Amino acid sequence: MEAFLITAGKARVSTKGVVLATLTEGEIFGEAALFKGSDYGADVHADGELQVQPITPAILDDKIAGCDPLIRALMRMMMVRLRRANENLSKQDKAV
Repeated sequence: MEAFLITAGKARVSTKGVVLATLTEGEIFGEAALFKGSDYGADVHADGELQVQPITPAILDDKIAGCDPLIRALMRMMMVRLRRANENLSKQDKAV
């Protein structure tokens, strides 16, 4: 799984035909899949010409390893919490 940093252009994020957001330069999409290591939760489509920089798990790990220990701890905590929240939502969806 990869996330993507928008380096130029715009992209629309949608799910089930509903546009959730428009992202522009400097914003990232796909991070939830990168953090939880599974499928993407929404669809992303270019709104015109779009340039992105991939963010692989290895790149993310290298960036986090180079951070101040406080920032590194916060990032890891947020990743774990996001994974747990997504797992709980997935369990609720299956129960319905």
